Amino acid sequence: MDNYRLVGMEKDSLGFPDISSLPVSIEGSVDSWTWNPLQCGCYTIVLDDSIAIFHPTWSNSTSAVRGTRVLNGGVYYWEVAFGQRVFGSAMMVGIGTQNTALESCQFEPLVGSDAQSFGLSHKGYVYHNGQQRQYCAPFAENQPVTVGVLFNGYAGTLSFYKDGVYLGVAFHNVKADYELYPMISSTAAKTAMRLQNMRRAYQSLKDQCRDVILQNLKEPAHVQELPLPNTLRDYIFLQSWKTGKYC
Repeated sequence: MDNYRLVGMEKDSLGFPDISSLPVSIEGSVDSWTWNPLQCGCYTIVLDDSIAIFHPTWSNSTSAVRGTRVLNGGVYYWEVAFGQRVFGSAMMVGIGTQNTALESCQFEPLVGSDAQSFGLSHKGYVYHNGQQRQYCAPFAENQPVTVGVLFNGYAGTLSFYKDGVYLGVAFHNVKADYELYPMISSTAAKTAMRLQNMRRAYQSLKDQCRDVILQNLKEPAHVQELPLPNTLRDYIFLQSWKTGKYC
């Protein structure tokens, strides 16, 4: 980050939407993961784990970043808020693997460029294996917008929301033996995206009970006071840190 001068790119000036667009139908536990600063293109900067800034000075390429969440075997929802600069060849949201490229010397839709990634562009196209098709109306240029992503690892579907409005299933049969991760990319200079409202579906009744207990605890030390076997107290305590409840 010391190599860049983030003039005009301070967090308070990025123009993200003011309010959440979390759909009321999305239920489950609060999830906790970040953009991975060790798995991003050389023209991507990660701020405070949740904000990715692309091409902070000028752009002649495409840059991406992966999230830390492994998506296989569960149902996950998260949102990506676009800042006020929405333009260019392709600003993208989707999922991919460790094999999906994090940068390209061309302006291209990076998320969806290979057989192991699936992405939605701000121009309304979805991409997979380098193939595109129209999915929704293009996003308005230079207007903040929030994209919700719903991945169902059991059904093998990937769906999107725009400002809380469900756009439908974009991809079916998204089932793989390789690990899938959230991804975003951009070709445009001085663009920014913010991760927010991560959720995961309960995987069992035990998982749901744990979440209810956590919601009623004021601090982690209280876990040790619960009249439960040590193994269950450890189970609850570990999840309190995974979800960031006490961080």
